[in-house]
Amino acid sequence: MNTPNWFVIIKQWRTKKMGEYGVTLPFLVGALAYVNGQEKASLNDVIVLFDEMIENPADGYMVEIRWCGDIQEPVMSMRALNDPFVVAIKGSYSRPKGGGMSVAFTDDLMSMFNLNCKTAAECRDKLTIYAKDYVENGYFSKNLNPETMKREFGCFSERDIQYIKSVIPANL
Repeated sequence: MNTPNWFVIIKQWRTKKMGEYGVTLPFLVGALAYVNGQEKASLNDVIVLFDEMIENPADGYMVEIRWCGDIQEPVMSMRALNDPFVVAIKGSYSRPKGGGMSVAFTDDLMSMFNLNCKTAAECRDKLTIYAKDYVENGYFSKNLNPETMKREFGCFSERDIQYIKSVIPANL
């Protein structure tokens, strides 16, 4: 089975020291668009990505979506299904062929202080709507704005582009 690009982009994030926990949904959708030669993405790209992660999970892994306090955003990371570390999962999608979860949402993400959702489906819907305007405007990366000294979504930085090229070089 071929490893999907979304898996590689998420899995290598921490390994390549791009961040502490994982990638934002706009970053992931934007990176996949970039690999396919697109400058922007659409709401449909977000929906298709979620469908793919839920219906065709990577062997031995699940996507864990949690809250990142550093950037004040939901982020995605890969967790091995046999990882003994216990994470407080509040909602999830089961793997289509059984054997655990394909996509899981943590308690901190789903809390009233963050997404305030009660089910995995509600959380997915909120994340999809949240990402829509960013991806449709080509704002994929949350970087420090030197004028405001705050992290804001905008275009990919050169570091982001180099990261994408380093993990998915065959397509670029």
